[in-house]
Amino acid sequence: MNGYADTPDVSQVTLSRTTTPSSEFVVFVSNIIQGLWRNVEIGKVREKVSKSERQSFQTYVYRVMRRAKLSYAAIIIALNYINLLSKKRDQMPSLKIRTAECMATEEARIVVVSFILANKHFYDHAYRNKTWSKMTGIDKNVLYYCEKEALAALNYDLTVSPQKYTEWLSTLEAT
Repeated sequence: MNGYADTPDVSQVTLSRTTTPSSEFVVFVSNIIQGLWRNVEIGKVREKVSKSERQSFQTYVYRVMRRAKLSYAAIIIALNYINLLSKKRDQMPSLKIRTAECMATEEARIVVVSFILANKHFYDHAYRNKTWSKMTGIDKNVLYYCEKEALAALNYDLTVSPQKYTEWLSTLEAT
C-alpha cells in the first residue's frame, strides 16, 4: 500500500489522454519527484521539504499534468526517467541555468523534460517544445537543451520493458 488510498492502480489504466489527475495522485507524483530529485526518502519529503515549497510544486505539477493530458502510464514512465536522471544530473548543466526569461527550478525542468520524453515515447502526435513552453512557462530553447542533455544521459534509450515497468510500479506502490 502506498499511503494514498485514492491513488488509482496505474497498471490498469490505458493510454487515454482524457484523464484529469486527482489531487491525491498529484501529491503522490510530486512527493516522488521531490524525493528522487533531492535524494530524500519518499516518506520523509513532508519533513524535509517546507510546506510552501511542496504546495507550490504540487500546484505546478497539477497544472502541467492537466494541460498536457498525459496518461497515468506516461506519468509513471516519466517518474522512471526522473529516477534514472537523478543519478546523472551532473550530465545536465542546462537544468541549472537561470535567465530573466526562465527562472524555473531544476525540479520544474526535470518534470517537464521527463513528461516531454514520455509524451514523445508514447504518442505519435506529441506536443512540440513550443507548446510545452507555453504550457509550462519554460523557455523553449531551455527545454531543447534540457531534453537533449536528458536524452544523452539516458543514452537515447527511452524504452521501458513491461518487466521494468512492472518493477518500477511495484517500487512506487511500496512507497
